[in-house]
Amino acid sequence: MTGTTKKSNNKTRTQDAQSKPFGAEAFTNGFEKAFGGYGDIAAFGKENYEALLECTHATKSGLEVLQGEALAFSKHALEESAVVAEAAIKARSVQELVEIQSNFAKSAFESFVTHANKWAGMLSDTAREAAEPLNSRLSSVFNKVA
Repeated sequence: MTGTTKKSNNKTRTQDAQSKPFGAEAFTNGFEKAFGGYGDIAAFGKENYEALLECTHATKSGLEVLQGEALAFSKHALEESAVVAEAAIKARSVQELVEIQSNFAKSAFESFVTHANKWAGMLSDTAREAAEPLNSRLSSVFNKVA
């Protein structure tokens, strides 16, 4: 029996000697495969974050411009209201007062509609600019997945 045990021990030692380099190499390769893509994932996340920052910046800039336009419109409307109020105080008859008020209402409505259309265009442009970096990142994601 001792002869058989020595043979099987020799076989085991030979197999261990052969499997150790393979096992270490397999482990190294597996580790590199598992964690080698981490740099790609980190870079991809960084690109997504930068796209989000660009989107936020475009939105902020667009809304600041829109805020300035709304403020200018409000200031102009207030000035016109003061002029109309002064004219209404100086009106000599009820008919003249009604005419002043109706002309003011008509011009104020037309001015508001004109500015509202302008603001809608500005909002649309802002949304388009803000969505552009996100759309490019989505395209990148689809290209990597496909």
